[in-house]
Amino acid sequence: MTHVCSGHSIKKEVVFVNDNLIVGYPDSIEDIIKQLKKNEFIVKVEDDLRVYLSCEIRFNSKRTKAWLGQSFGKFGKKVWERCQI
Repeated sequence: MTHVCSGHSIKKEVVFVNDNLIVGYPDSIEDIIKQLKKNEFIVKVEDDLRVYLSCEIRFNSKRTKAWLGQSFGKFGKKVWERCQI
């Protein structure tokens, strides 16, 4: 989903039940947070995101690029065995 706020567009917005992830220009993100709060949503902002929906997030040093992945730890092993993949 793409939103346009303050002349910038948000690149990605991920929504999963009650967990949201918004990525984009800081002023655009702030505009969306204000809109959510105005509509009585409870908003928790995390500036140092490392895990989202059991996926690990690794940013580069400038925080301009990120890798999103899921390791095959205990949970991944259970999924692998149960689904026979």
